[in-house]
Amino acid sequence: MDKMRMHRYFQNHSPLLARELLVAAVLVASLGCSLHRANRAYAEGRFEEATREYQAILRKDPTNLQAKNGYRRAAPLAATVHVQKAENLQKHGQTEES
Repeated sequence: MDKMRMHRYFQNHSPLLARELLVAAVLVASLGCSLHRANRAYAEGRFEEATREYQAILRKDPTNLQAKNGYRRAAPLAATVHVQKAENLQKHGQTEES
């Protein structure tokens, strides 16, 4: 492609390319922020919240390996917390509705 044709191509496609780059940048920034929130929730022992955050990331980007790994770590711990709460309620003769 000669310089003149290349210049015309970018002149015609520049707004579209700029918009696509902006959308990609916003998506990357939001996923990074969500990942930070998920990792912080996990580190603070808020496993159910971490699990929800990792799931939200994976809905937007199913190939995100950090979110997949985080979810695999957090989900069993969140389930364990729920089981422990249920066992405590049962031990004290209570139900969640009480």
